[in-house]
Amino acid sequence: MTDQPVKLDKCDTIIDYIYIDDFINFIYNLTFSNHTGTYNICSGQEYELKYVISQLYDLINSKSDVIFEDTNEKLSISKYICGNNDKIKKATNLDCKIDLKTGLIKTINYYKNERSNNAF
Repeated sequence: MTDQPVKLDKCDTIIDYIYIDDFINFIYNLTFSNHTGTYNICSGQEYELKYVISQLYDLINSKSDVIFEDTNEKLSISKYICGNNDKIKKATNLDCKIDLKTGLIKTINYYKNERSNNAF
């Protein structure tokens, strides 16, 4: 791993992040219910992408600088990607259990474990 700076766009997009276990729980419970229709499967929590990146960098103890540049801006990307999960929460009687930080930690640990299991 290098300590080279990472250059990104402004990362000001607002996105809803849901951990895979919560996503699967919603799908599983909805599949075995009598409910039909269209559902938003999301956490209902909004995060600025820049915040998620800073959380990730803190958790991995990165020494690299992150540079957020206006010049790298991707104009075709939506700036707001979030949903309302009230309907699926009511249909499944569930709510998300894994918050952003816990989900990032679990994901980091998963990839660390995968890398160590696949080392030559």
